[in-house]
Amino acid sequence: MLSFSDMIDMYKVSIAYNPHYITSLNSIDNNNAHQTAKWLNDIIKSSGKPVKSATPIDDALNTFDNFFASKSLNPKTVSNWRTAFKDLAQVVLGFFYANVWLDYVLTKKPNIKLLDLLAACAIFASDNVVKDVISGVRGSNNPGNAFASWDNCLRVRNTYVKSGTPLTLCKYNSLSDNNTYANRFIKTAILGSFGTKFLGYGHRCFADYEACHIWGNPTCPQYFSSIPNLVLLPRAIGGITDHFKPAQELFQYHSVQLFGLVHTCTINPLCANNITKPTRPKNYSSIKWRSII
Repeated sequence: MLSFSDMIDMYKVSIAYNPHYITSLNSIDNNNAHQTAKWLNDIIKSSGKPVKSATPIDDALNTFDNFFASKSLNPKTVSNWRTAFKDLAQVVLGFFYANVWLDYVLTKKPNIKLLDLLAACAIFASDNVVKDVISGVRGSNNPGNAFASWDNCLRVRNTYVKSGTPLTLCKYNSLSDNNTYANRFIKTAILGSFGTKFLGYGHRCFADYEACHIWGNPTCPQYFSSIPNLVLLPRAIGGITDHFKPAQELFQYHSVQLFGLVHTCTINPLCANNITKPTRPKNYSSIKWRSII
């Protein structure tokens, strides 16, 4: 579970970090017998179960209000603390609740441009996790593979199959038209990207985040669960990677910067949207990517 220091670290690298709030956050934690991390951890469902809150920020503020209502403290001090606590809660809970993070970014940067918004919301796995998948240290079907496919090139997505109806296509498991496995694998890879900090959280703890294929290829078993071909985005804006070329080019270039170029499909040289080296997008150097911890 995240500790209070972990949460402060997440806050310090967030898009709108306010250093003046740190003193207030430490005061809150000292005055509630160091329960701040527990307050926020309790809003996140652990052990791989679905997140439990429909209103995570309201829940966090209700916990704060209920605790300090009976304390003999200066009301102005408590009000200032509440503002700082809300800022921290939006960052920490925003990692797990996409709508919380999207609202936070749009509130802090109301005039943000579209590509900057996508970069500010995107969550990638780490380079170390990708290397582990390639080598077979991680993944659901060892040994590893050159495509960094979490499922070792076993599954594809079939747009012609009704939901819930698996079938065999060649030697691969063809899924109905959904990203169930891709979602699970990228979220698991992301949680594993931060050492033990997120130990105890399962992939279902991400609410309203969606796995998006950077190069497409969900019908290719070598790319469907390829971690460098996946990014996590809020569902409200996730579909843009399927329909907006500048977004595709942005994520393709950034993925190559992070992980290097993934191998070309060896099953079918004519694989649709085969992974190729992207050109550098205009204004790429000004894009600020999301940091977690």
